[in-house]
Amino acid sequence: MEVKNVAEGSFQEVLIEDGFYVLKIQNDTPHIQKVSREIDSSFIQFHFCLKGNAKFIFNEGRYALEVSEENSLLLYNTQMDLPLNLELNPNSWLVSVVMTIRKFHSLFSREANYIPF
Repeated sequence: MEVKNVAEGSFQEVLIEDGFYVLKIQNDTPHIQKVSREIDSSFIQFHFCLKGNAKFIFNEGRYALEVSEENSLLLYNTQMDLPLNLELNPNSWLVSVVMTIRKFHSLFSREANYIPF
């Protein structure tokens, strides 16, 4: 488990098992908190904004998606990596589940190890 503190905000990454992470990001400051993490194309991402607002930034800032309180975002692209690059608004909380697509399939099927990804 890796814990990073950023001023009054925090970023906590919990490894559940190989290829399966939970990220907890809290910004309890009056300033926007920027968070980035490399995530390659073998992972599917589920982001849940619990409080406040978050902005996911893609393509070196040329595209952005906002996620408001009590909303979620699913990200997966087989063609390119989708690194986490987000701005978390003041007094906002985000929880993310990041897992390999193989792990995701294994939640629903015992044959996941036989499917080429």
